[in-house]
Amino acid sequence: MKRFWMIIAGICLGVAAISLWWQRTDAAFVSATLGAVAWLLNYRIQIKESISAPTFDTIDDEGMDDADEV
Repeated sequence: MKRFWMIIAGICLGVAAISLWWQRTDAAFVSATLGAVAWLLNYRIQIKESISAPTFDTIDDEGMDDADEV
């Protein structure tokens, strides 16, 4: 999914550059905005994956007995 949003962002920014070349500033603004939104969605997915709940190893019963003896 991350690659999808980066491709969409690149396409939108390319369309914005072409729109500016043709002096269509309204279309350039809209496509650049959509490209920025796609990039932010990609960034959100990356952050969401890095914050995901960590997995904890299960503690065996023998380890619990040793801790109780102290």
